[in-house]
Amino acid sequence: METTVNHGNQLPVLHETTLLSTALIPPLPLLAYSYCNEMVAFTPEQLVAMIIVDMKKIAEAESGIPVTDCCLSVPTYYTEAERYAMLDAATIAGVNCLRLVNETTAAALSYGIYKTDLPETDPVYVAFVDVGHSSTQVRG
Repeated sequence: METTVNHGNQLPVLHETTLLSTALIPPLPLLAYSYCNEMVAFTPEQLVAMIIVDMKKIAEAESGIPVTDCCLSVPTYYTEAERYAMLDAATIAGVNCLRLVNETTAAALSYGIYKTDLPETDPVYVAFVDVGHSSTQVRG
């Protein structure tokens, strides 16, 4: 069963409701889950915050020190609203997001930080290819 959901001025989004294990609650993008036989609704920001909290706990357990700051990477095609939603998720998770960077920028920074044999005078041309589950991005 397919339904079209239109929230205000957003473009209609096609949802295959038979494949969803959640309920979409208009007009806000709330996702409702059955938890302990009780329906609980979360915003996408709250769900991402839960993931950030879990990553924070793992980092604290591995390093033995409290984690207060983070750097988040997002796909280059994220809109400004989606980027602000990620910052909101970090705030909900209780971490200070120092920087929000594109995924290909994060790959380039990682390459440049660990590459110690770069020449001082001659330019080096490098391509960064990000093959994700739904898109491919190439930056040079």
